[in-house]
Amino acid sequence: MDDSELIDLAAKGARINVKKDLSGVWRNCTRMPPGFCIFDAEPWNPLEDDGDALRLAVKLEMKINISQGNVQVRFKEDAPLIFVRTGINTAEATRLAITRAAAEIAKVPMTEKQFESAMRTSQLEMEYADYICERYTVDFEEGFGLFKLMDSGDFYQGFKEKMVT
Repeated sequence: MDDSELIDLAAKGARINVKKDLSGVWRNCTRMPPGFCIFDAEPWNPLEDDGDALRLAVKLEMKINISQGNVQVRFKEDAPLIFVRTGINTAEATRLAITRAAAEIAKVPMTEKQFESAMRTSQLEMEYADYICERYTVDFEEGFGLFKLMDSGDFYQGFKEKMVT
């Protein structure tokens, strides 16, 4: 898997809406308004940016251990350990291990039960809002229209299919 595929999978694992611009830079488009210019979105690359990698690790509640020239990352207790030998640059190896762990999360889709449970909390609220914004092209008046669409359930089934499959 090349770096671009790894970044894309890591974003999916963390439920971050990323898009690659024409120059090949990944952009974090989460919470961007409909019809936005991609260059208005912040660059996002956890393989190169310590801040992006740390935010990814925090969002996914990863456990990181750096010891004796090795980096170990685990994203939940029963998940396999992601292991990277640091070699010369510990920071680079740590970013790589975090990104790989996030990509592993993306490989396992949610079950229907996990989805229903997450929708009863606010866990998927931002992602559901982004899903609606991507499909609804009318500008929202101070977010009020978006909340009405979220409550209406018109987009619920499509969002569920996206998350579960």
